[in-house]
Amino acid sequence: MKSRIVSFLLISIVLIIAGCSNESNANESGNQYVFSTQGLGTSFNTMTNAFTKIYDEKFDDGTEIHSQTTSPGGIAASYIIEQQTADITIGNAAPAIWAYEDGILDRPPVQDVRSVGGGLDAPVAIVVFTENFVNRTGYTTLEEVIDDEYPVRIASKDTGSFGEVTQNVILSELGATYDDIRSWGGNVTLTDSSNVIDMLRDNRADITIDHTNLNQANYVELSLTTGLHFAQLSESLQDRLFEQGYARQTIPAGSFNGVVSDDMETVGSPTTLLVHQSMPDDHAYILAKEMAENKEALVSSFSAFQDFEPENACEPTRAGAPLHPGAEQYYKESGCLES
Repeated sequence: MKSRIVSFLLISIVLIIAGCSNESNANESGNQYVFSTQGLGTSFNTMTNAFTKIYDEKFDDGTEIHSQTTSPGGIAASYIIEQQTADITIGNAAPAIWAYEDGILDRPPVQDVRSVGGGLDAPVAIVVFTENFVNRTGYTTLEEVIDDEYPVRIASKDTGSFGEVTQNVILSELGATYDDIRSWGGNVTLTDSSNVIDMLRDNRADITIDHTNLNQANYVELSLTTGLHFAQLSESLQDRLFEQGYARQTIPAGSFNGVVSDDMETVGSPTTLLVHQSMPDDHAYILAKEMAENKEALVSSFSAFQDFEPENACEPTRAGAPLHPGAEQYYKESGCLES
């Protein structure tokens, strides 16, 4: 199954990886690290700015961290570290696990990517039906829709987004593909986030499947004008997604403008901080320590850090890649890992 999931990433990131394939001497001077991030306005960019603030002047040897907007994002983050086109980047934990265990794009698994800790936020996988669709069909779960081969209209984020990857993983676990849905008379539209919202609002789509932060503004705004139903993922599906590297998450009651009336169990892939294994142990130790002991400062820069649990940052489904030895030393001292 993992090989099927990995294959979903082929089209979406092959050009991105190709664009990052030329190895650079990101730290050849010995006193500068390149922190690769996404463009302005993205959550990864905001997170990076928060990190560069807490890491400023923390290295005794004068090493500095400078950000560059060169990251392909959560799906392919491991490869810019493996290729040493960057020294530090933020990625999602599940793709980091896939890249390490199986490889992506038919490439061998990455060898040199390490984590200094993860679980920086608590994004969640969601399946959202319009109330109109529920009233018209009586369906309240995605499993029912797939089992009946109903001609459903799905709108989701563009290919290459982790939301679309998560959609593909969920459908695959339920035994369905985009082509299957189209053969039933339904359709799957991959588009930008704002158009997904418009399609649901205008009754041009019935369902969206996404991976997003709690109370993401687009869905809260949509709930003001459109009746929504957040479909529960079955326990067995959650278990299978957990086996694929997703972490267990809870959508609290009252979320998304009160549409979620009771606590809802789901999964998600939190973000993680990735580095190359060649980073000196004392530097990786500092990165882990400052991250874990400065949550308040991180939250003041970006509210999504509110869900960060430093005491659990070492857990595999949060860290993604294996821990860097320097980070591992810190987590043993802090009690996250057994000594």
